[in-house]
Amino acid sequence: MAILTLSEFPSKNVSNIWKHPLIHSNQRMNIKNYCDKIKNGAISVNYMLKHPYGRLSLEDPKSLSTTVMWSAIRATLFADTEYDIDIINCHCNLLLAICQEHTFECDNLNYYSNNRSDVIDNIHIDVLAIDTYNVERNNNKTKKDIVKNLFTIILYGGSVETWAKTYNFKSTDYILSDFVALYIEEIDTLSTFVIELKRYKLIKKQCYLSQKEKEIKKITKRNLNKVDKRKKDEIFNTDTFKLNKFKCLAIILQNQERLVMIDAFGFLTTKNVTITAYIYDGFQVLKNTFDTDYINLLNTHINKIWKNITFIIKPFEKKLDMSLMPEELPVLNANEFNLIENYNYKKEYLEQFVCHIQNPPMLVVKEVTGDIITVQTDKKFLSAYNHFKYLIKTNSGTKSSSFIVDWLCD
Repeated sequence: MAILTLSEFPSKNVSNIWKHPLIHSNQRMNIKNYCDKIKNGAISVNYMLKHPYGRLSLEDPKSLSTTVMWSAIRATLFADTEYDIDIINCHCNLLLAICQEHTFECDNLNYYSNNRSDVIDNIHIDVLAIDTYNVERNNNKTKKDIVKNLFTIILYGGSVETWAKTYNFKSTDYILSDFVALYIEEIDTLSTFVIELKRYKLIKKQCYLSQKEKEIKKITKRNLNKVDKRKKDEIFNTDTFKLNKFKCLAIILQNQERLVMIDAFGFLTTKNVTITAYIYDGFQVLKNTFDTDYINLLNTHINKIWKNITFIIKPFEKKLDMSLMPEELPVLNANEFNLIENYNYKKEYLEQFVCHIQNPPMLVVKEVTGDIITVQTDKKFLSAYNHFKYLIKTNSGTKSSSFIVDWLCD
């Protein structure tokens, strides 16, 4: 059941953004579905608490919203009309507040939280390695983004090797400072202390049960898929199974994050601010309802309860270059057709320009105005457009199939 409903207000000029050539084909249909849902300039998005603790998530996990949107698309859709508000170094500062409250020794965490720019500057990453990653992934990550992610990965028990693999870095592509090793060691100790706090007893129990359930499912799957059926089935061993403390810490901090956001939403509602998007440790608001001085009032309010938490108005990422959009033509455009992956949307697009007449059997190709360009038989039409393909799912993956053959039979 939804516990939060927000209305997103995408820019009116970019309803066809899904056609942009820089958008990955795997995302294209999700984005088109998102654009198609715009009613009276808005999209209603429901969020729910999937588990007793942690973050809110989309009620419909298959839908698209600003929460999980590529930053370049989000900037293109919202930068002109909305502010992007974010918590600085959210999870590190939430952890720091917990540690300070319980007087845990956390010199390195404290140093990172208060001197993050210096820490980032003291880490070297080859510029070419960053550029290569961005080109391969069609992204725009900066050195700052990548180093910040290193410390996030460490916070949740990941390794430097995991981080390097994320960006396809070789060992020669980066040089870490001595501080990183100290930080890793301290986070390992702090995670043990924090999850044992009495106040998080119920979260720890829930994490244990959730991780146990996932492990049993993995074992069941391995037993079903084992090659040698003569071997004994693997059995879940309660004595050897251990809670992943870092995953538990993640839920604790995500739960704290959610409570901060709910508190912030409640405060801004009293100022008649229109909140349009929930993005975990940030949110968006309509510019015409948000006086920029409100950010100071919000921080004053939040700091009465949540220490070390600071909200900022953050610049949106770089927008997509809309001049790269394919030209809108009044006739059937093969390039635009090929941008579409899904059969139904290809069908919808084609039928703007082509209609099938049963008696006498023929196909009429026309402009969007309705003016007839040509009339062809099935055979000639199939010959002319047989290169139109679409992907279909099979048991072994996906394969390319003739769109026109299937459409003529549809």
